[in-house]
Amino acid sequence: MEVFCLNAFLKAAILTVIVLMLTLVLVFQVDGMRQNDLQTSINNLSFELENNRLISKYATIMAPDSDKCEFLEYTGAMQEKRAFSLAYTIQEYEKANIVGAEYENLKKTYFLSLADLYITFFENKKTCPNIKNIPVAFFYSQSDCPACNVQGSVLSSVSSKCPNVSVFAFPSDTNYPFLNILSDRYKVSQVPIIVINDTKVLPGLSSESQLISALKDAGATCSNN
Repeated sequence: MEVFCLNAFLKAAILTVIVLMLTLVLVFQVDGMRQNDLQTSINNLSFELENNRLISKYATIMAPDSDKCEFLEYTGAMQEKRAFSLAYTIQEYEKANIVGAEYENLKKTYFLSLADLYITFFENKKTCPNIKNIPVAFFYSQSDCPACNVQGSVLSSVSSKCPNVSVFAFPSDTNYPFLNILSDRYKVSQVPIIVINDTKVLPGLSSESQLISALKDAGATCSNN
């Protein structure tokens, strides 16, 4: 009987170890898939950024003056939807502890591309002041920030109702120099905070109606649906 009990406990222990090992293998596989998906998305974003840069260069150097602003407005509107959704993907991966050296490099690449795209909006507006796209910078915290999560959801809804509004989500709590420069520019001391067209600053949590009203004042076209 003692031998039988010992064997039963041994079998149970071995089974437990096998289950744990299979679970770890599955977790690593899922983590790898998520990281690969993130890599693909960021590669696509980087490609689109370089494609936009080339179109902007063509517009500046070779396009007829009558078509220049049309090209520049096109490049400004292409990437925003993908970029904003990627910000949410990064947050979800961090909640799931999908971290590591490679992940951090992907994250830096993403935010570098996003900041580049944001600045390109204003570069194009200097050349063509009548460009209708309205850039919106949304600063949030990567740590626990319920108000930031709510604000992000509100911005997603507003973005779907205002087609010429482009939202760029930036974390305020990083050591990335290019993001620190933007935070200093807008004096970001608390989050969430929204900056419309580099001029209108909305600190704290803003409602959908408040945002739409401020965006319309800035020249955005928004539906009432």
